[in-house]
Amino acid sequence: MKNYDAFGKILEDLSNLYQIPGNSEMKAKGYFALQALEKDLYSMSLLDRTQDVNRVTEVLHGKVGHLVPRTGGTPMNIEFYISPYQVLEAELNPGSQVCGIKTVVTIEGTDMLHKLPLSPLLVDSKAGEDSNPAFLPLTDEFSMDLPAFFVLKFHQPIPMSSSSIEEIQRLTGML
Repeated sequence: MKNYDAFGKILEDLSNLYQIPGNSEMKAKGYFALQALEKDLYSMSLLDRTQDVNRVTEVLHGKVGHLVPRTGGTPMNIEFYISPYQVLEAELNPGSQVCGIKTVVTIEGTDMLHKLPLSPLLVDSKAGEDSNPAFLPLTDEFSMDLPAFFVLKFHQPIPMSSSSIEEIQRLTGML
């Protein structure tokens, strides 16, 4: 297609996708960890999904939101919230482009080691409490300590209550 600028941008995005410290073997393991997370998120996005679900319904009622898988250097995107005003606008103006809040799923390097999965952990889509998915435990068999962690990068800042921030910190162990 001779679109060298676009191709160069894809290569740059791909090289920036998983910037973690270490040699090429460590970077490859970081890539496998990101791939495992993406597979689990994608599997979760397909749970309880009907054939004719529209994007707005998927965002508001899906387990993950509207998920766009990674392609090349473009990271996985998740659209997870659409305001009631935008939903009303979509209903009143068929064909209008309603765009909710999105985040990018990626991996970043750190000075500390974190246990990351090297294979998907979703085992049973209905086995957990309240028909939530069940996951394999993050044991040494299915994971590895890597100088990296998963990151959700938001396109714009979002307001959060301090109690929500504290709960995220408690669950992730990140400050």
